[in-house]
Amino acid sequence: MKLHEKLKFEREKQGYTLNELSELTGLHRITLHDYETGKIKNIPSDKILLLSKIYKKDPNYFLLDNDKNIKSHKCIFILTTLF
Repeated sequence: MKLHEKLKFEREKQGYTLNELSELTGLHRITLHDYETGKIKNIPSDKILLLSKIYKKDPNYFLLDNDKNIKSHKCIFILTTLF
């Protein structure tokens, strides 16, 4: 599953609407929608970390593809700042 698919999957699994998630995160609903559709491909690392906390998921779940390969250098920043 790709990053944007995981974001949508987790939101729906946890029962949040885009409007509810927007209120929780302070991010615009359209921005969240664009993250989930893949329209925005380079999601800032601080936003991935924020969504990870809300979804109670390790950021690695979002940052690693199914083959456990790091998707970009931005991901390394998050991984190193967490430890």
